[in-house]
Amino acid sequence: MQIQLIEALLLATSLLSLGLAVYLFLQVRNMKTNFQSLIAGVNGKNLEKLLKVHLERISSAVDKSEKVQKALEDYIDFSKKNLQKVGFKRYNPFQETGGNQSFILALLDQNNNGVILTSLHQRQLTRVYAKQINKGECENKLSEEESEVLDSVIKV
Repeated sequence: MQIQLIEALLLATSLLSLGLAVYLFLQVRNMKTNFQSLIAGVNGKNLEKLLKVHLERISSAVDKSEKVQKALEDYIDFSKKNLQKVGFKRYNPFQETGGNQSFILALLDQNNNGVILTSLHQRQLTRVYAKQINKGECENKLSEEESEVLDSVIKV
C-alpha cells in the first residue's frame, strides 16, 4: 500500500512538473516573439547602440527646445517695448477754422510708455506738440482731449 501511495505521489509530481514545463515553454516563446518584434527593422545593428543614438537625439531636441523657449521669452520681453497701443482723435479746438483739422495721436508700449502728439491747426499755421508719457502719466499738463485719448489707449 505504501508503494502505491508513493507511486501516486510521484505521478502527481511528474504531471505537475510537466504542466509547469509547458507553461514556462509558452512564456519563453511569448517573450521571444516580443523581443523579435522589438528588434524588427534594426537591420542587424546593436540595439544598445541604436537606443544610445535615440537618447542623444532626444537630448539634443530638449536642448534646442530650451533655446527656443529662451528666445521666445526674450522676444516677448522685447515686444513689450514696441508700440502696441494707438489712439487717435480729430477735433476742432478753434471756432474760426472749419472742419476737424487738428488731431491728437497717442503711441504707447505695453507698459504705457510713449508719446502724445498734438497738432493744432489754424488758418495761417499749424503747431505740433509732443508730450512724453511714462507709465501712463505725463509731466506736462494735458488738455481735456489729450487726457481723453490717453485714457482710452491705456484701457486697451
